[in-house]
Amino acid sequence: MGLPALKHESPSGRVRPHLVPVAGPRSRSQRTSRGKRTSVVVRHRELFTAFAIAALLLSALGVARIAVSARAAATSIESAQLRKAIKAERLRGDRLEIQQSVLTTPGRIQEIAGSTMSMSEAGRVCYIQLDGTERCVPPSGKTPSSPGREPSTGVSEGRAGLMSTVLRAALGEAQLLLLGDVALASSR
Repeated sequence: MGLPALKHESPSGRVRPHLVPVAGPRSRSQRTSRGKRTSVVVRHRELFTAFAIAALLLSALGVARIAVSARAAATSIESAQLRKAIKAERLRGDRLEIQQSVLTTPGRIQEIAGSTMSMSEAGRVCYIQLDGTERCVPPSGKTPSSPGREPSTGVSEGRAGLMSTVLRAALGEAQLLLLGDVALASSR
């Protein structure tokens, strides 16, 4: 009959266990070196712990510095926004002042009073003095004259009235132009 089956293995495929040589009995010098080794290990642990604590403190300081810097930046942004708001309100105030001065121009007030309220200049103006006397004069836009002098009426008075009206209108226009220039300068 036949032969039994044999298992053939190649010698390179065999795994050998790794053997570690065991130290024999220790001498006294080897025992002291082990003590030194443990003290070195303890010292290294202490150094590592100190380094870890220092790194932790430095990282905490870095986080705190970043937080303070972020808060400073936010405050700076808020300050810039407030400055812009103040500038806008000042500009608005300047515009309101200009608008008020334009609206309170005497020529404009006379024009509105005459057109919307049917008002006109008074036929005569009476002044009451402290001694109880009353003096009435025709309206000329001037203060009452002295008792001995009566205001003159005539051609020269008509030209002067026309001239004063023209000058008042020119003054009102000049004032509007000046205020407009001030408004333009303040808006820059």
